[in-house]
Amino acid sequence: GSEMCIRDRGTVAYDQGDYAAAESFYRDSMAGFIAALGESHPEVSIASNNLATTLEMLARNEEAEHYYRRAYS
Repeated sequence: GSEMCIRDRGTVAYDQGDYAAAESFYRDSMAGFIAALGESHPEVSIASNNLATTLEMLARNEEAEHYYRRAYS
C-alpha cells in the first residue's frame, strides 16, 4: 500500500543524509501501518526500527531508544 511507498521515500531521504525528511516519512509510514495492520504487525516493527535509526542519526538518542524498544518488544 501507500505505507510502503512512504517508507521507500524515507529510505531515499535517509540514504541522502536528509534525516529530518526521513523522520517525517518514517513516522507517516508507521502510522499508516498501525492503522492498516495493527500495532503488533511485523511491518510496524520495521517502521519503528527505521525511525529509531533515523533519530539516532539526529542525536535524539532517548527518543531513538524508545523506538528501538518498540521494534524489538
